[in-house]
Amino acid sequence: MKKKFISLSLILMMLISLVPNTSKATQPIKIIIDGKEISSDVEAYIKNGTTMVPIRAIGETLGATVSFKREAGAHSDEEDHITLEFPDGRLIDISAFGIFSDGINFSRDFDYNYNIKNNRTFVPLRAIGYALHMNVNWDSTNNTVKLSTKENPTTLPIYFTTSKHDMLPHRMPDGSQYLEEYFIKAKDFVLVYSNNHYILKDKDMTLGEYFKYTHSNSNSYNKEESESNLYHNNLFYIDREGTKIIGYTGG
Repeated sequence: MKKKFISLSLILMMLISLVPNTSKATQPIKIIIDGKEISSDVEAYIKNGTTMVPIRAIGETLGATVSFKREAGAHSDEEDHITLEFPDGRLIDISAFGIFSDGINFSRDFDYNYNIKNNRTFVPLRAIGYALHMNVNWDSTNNTVKLSTKENPTTLPIYFTTSKHDMLPHRMPDGSQYLEEYFIKAKDFVLVYSNNHYILKDKDMTLGEYFKYTHSNSNSYNKEESESNLYHNNLFYIDREGTKIIGYTGG
């Protein structure tokens, strides 16, 4: 009888262990910026492994003016933009095409998913963290997102990659081939975060401003096109690890 009771107890324990624990899954995701939890009328959520956060709540907490605008676009009749404008003049532009600031696309290397939920705009946590020059941490135990201002300015090397026609072919063990981009490190271009902007070291201008300057001094300069590309281009983007800037030189 005792053995039978022990066997039934073991079976019961095994069955209980198979029941999923949904308490963490239903627990709201908290957002903490520089040690303080922020309040928002909508909750952050996880989609396909990516933490999506409400941009208005984050921007306003950091002192930015958050605005919505709809304008004519190159890819469609109208494009929706969310802008974060800071007191020092820095602008972060968010649209269906990415997160742009200082001439850099901060979302290109991510599975970017500009999403509107409950009339609020959500963006990937890590991408907006890079744009804001903040450390990003995910506390899975407590379902908490932590953003903290970096104490030391970031220095990012710039690499250039070419078009798909110039990629290096590699052969897999099964005989198939795939193409791999190769990157060339720029000798005279380094990006630093200074005075709340990502600027080119020793040039005192952002990549967007440099792009505008170089094009304005060429015969093919088109002012309207250059102004548009100042914030909305994929010529330069940050890599997924946030360790370098990649410039695309091919077509």
